[in-house]
Amino acid sequence: MSQILKENNAKFLRLKGVLERYSISRSSVYNFVNSGKIRAIKVSTAITVYSVAELDALFNGDVA
Repeated sequence: MSQILKENNAKFLRLKGVLERYSISRSSVYNFVNSGKIRAIKVSTAITVYSVAELDALFNGDVA
């Protein structure tokens, strides 16, 4: 099961967590980032996280 990272009440997932929680492919995540629908947030050179709020808004049809 994926771990949700929390920072100042915001929740973030790493790529594996996004894939598991939303049942989408890695390339779909990259396409959403490249099209500006979600942001990829670099925490370090090896760690990128994605906002759960942005992902929920995307998949629920809401505006983030």
